[in-house]
Amino acid sequence: MSKPSINEQQKTREPERHLSFLDIVFLSMGGQSPFLSILTYGLAAFLYAGLFGPIAIILGTLLVLINGLVVYELSKRFTKEGGYYTYAFYSLTKRLGFETGWLYVFYSLTYGVAYILGATYVIYHVLGISPWIVGLGIVGITSIFAILGIRVSTKYAIVAASLEIAVMTTLAFLFIQSTHFYFYNPFSVHINFSKLAFAILFGSSIPTGYGSITPISGEAKNARKTISRAIITVILLGGLLAAFDVYAIGDHLVYFHLISNVTKIDILNLIKDRLGIVTLVFVLFASINDGILGALA
Repeated sequence: MSKPSINEQQKTREPERHLSFLDIVFLSMGGQSPFLSILTYGLAAFLYAGLFGPIAIILGTLLVLINGLVVYELSKRFTKEGGYYTYAFYSLTKRLGFETGWLYVFYSLTYGVAYILGATYVIYHVLGISPWIVGLGIVGITSIFAILGIRVSTKYAIVAASLEIAVMTTLAFLFIQSTHFYFYNPFSVHINFSKLAFAILFGSSIPTGYGSITPISGEAKNARKTISRAIITVILLGGLLAAFDVYAIGDHLVYFHLISNVTKIDILNLIKDRLGIVTLVFVLFASINDGILGALA
């Protein structure tokens, strides 16, 4: 039995194409959970690579970009919904497409659950609210957005992700401002290459939100251009924003001679003590938002 062609499948009924480039970028950036990614992967990269951590994150971003370029080309070839399932089904074999689709479903579920748990821990750690209440609350809000559909979810993602990017940029600026704009040289430190490899690995885990872009190709306007551009934008924006924030935190630790006790420092308490309760409130918003959008992605 011959394999159905992509052109034949394209003729079947498809969802309305209503998502613009910015819609997809913000939806994916929100799903990338910028703040929680920095708290986990970003700080892990910093612990392994020390003051070279921001550069390790950039190297990890470039590593992801190599994979992203492959998806970039595939997204220009296949513009219907399905993402990696579609790519494998039509490029390789039906069986591999089926297996890839189910693996991606499993990955997406664990990805969403991980960020829900991360957001739950942050709220519990700072406010002491029961993890069950926080976790179920985030799941409830996520379920409501899922039921309302992608149009409403996208509108929320645009607003929430925009605010979160602004919060993360402001947070980095405030940390650097606290040092009277002192900038340390990340290349002045000696680093073990095995630790650098681990740091790059953690850094590459940050800009992974582009994976949520490909399944919605069928709902994107001018998908051939929009999806491919969004993939590259999200990888670079997510990775560079994380590197900037980690550099700013490291800059603050160096200036105030806290770097020797970095493993004992609670970043959330550091934000509250150094930058004030208002900044912490916005950070808590970012954490909750990450849990919601990470699950939606």
